[in-house]
Amino acid sequence: MQEKTTNENDTYLKCKSNTHIYRYNDTMLAIQFNSNGYANNRVKDFKSRGVELQKFVQGDNESVYLFYEKDLSKVADILKPRVKGANKSHKIIKKKELSEEQRQKLRDRMIMMRKKGLLEKKQK
Repeated sequence: MQEKTTNENDTYLKCKSNTHIYRYNDTMLAIQFNSNGYANNRVKDFKSRGVELQKFVQGDNESVYLFYEKDLSKVADILKPRVKGANKSHKIIKKKELSEEQRQKLRDRMIMMRKKGLLEKKQK
């Protein structure tokens, strides 16, 4: 499969098991499966999560399904898009609110680690 497209505005999310998610039109995205067996199993997962899929194309070994953009997070939970970098996720991460006691515990832990030489202070 071609990894790059001639259209610089195209965005493809490479997912687990050689599947791809890409934009189809203003309101819909497409999933390209390169194995119909894998696609059939995932379609069941999507239906159980309430994702409305429309079969667009099916070949001997590959198929393309369309879904609404509002369901992207559900689809991503199933297809597991690959994200480069450590501890990255496709999910939105909410900032944790810490109490003053929790903050002080973290400060003390950082001071202890620096004293032991396990952590260097960041230079600006």
